[in-house]
Order: sequence, then C-alpha cells, then structure tokens
Amino acid sequence: MSMFSFLRQRIGAGWYLLTSKPRISVSIRGRGGMVYGEGSRKMRIRCEWLVGPTHDITVDAASIVCWEPPFEREEVTYADRKRICANISHALGGYKIAWEHAAEPG
Repeated sequence: MSMFSFLRQRIGAGWYLLTSKPRISVSIRGRGGMVYGEGSRKMRIRCEWLVGPTHDITVDAASIVCWEPPFEREEVTYADRKRICANISHALGGYKIAWEHAAEPG
C-alpha cells in the first residue's frame, strides 16, 4: 500500500496531480515540460509525451537539478533525485515512463 495517493484534476493544458500528506504535485505543461513540487518548493523537469506502444512519456532525470527561487540554494542530492523520480513514477502510475540520463530508482 502506498503512503499517499494522488488526486487528478484537469487544469488548462496539463494534468495537476496532488497529494495531501506529504504534499507532492506534478503538473505536466503541454507536450514538453513538467513542474514538480514538494510543499512550497518547485522545480522544472524536462519531459515529452510520446506516441507508441512502449512508452507514454519520457522524463529527463538529468534535469532534476535545482529548486526554483527562493529555494535555489538548497542542494538537490542523489537521494533527493531518487525520491523525486519515485514520486513522479507514483504520480504517473498509469503511464509507461522512459527515463533519460538515469535509471529509474527502484
């Protein structure tokens, strides 16, 4: 059983997926961008929707590097990237994800 579940709401051009505790959000903007959030911190992550039988979306794990202001000075560690990838995988649970530049953490 998961420690949290996502509520999916359609907002504009992207899906906004949100939890209550801990508060995690994944907003996919159009065809090529994602905004990931934990509480009041947010970061932009490169992604692209795909059409094909093997994957629905490609996420560039190498773009998980820094939080947006005012949290840009907080270091994003390997453990943070691993947690963020796992949260994205959980949020997009019904989709087949291809991870670029890093293996999906298991």
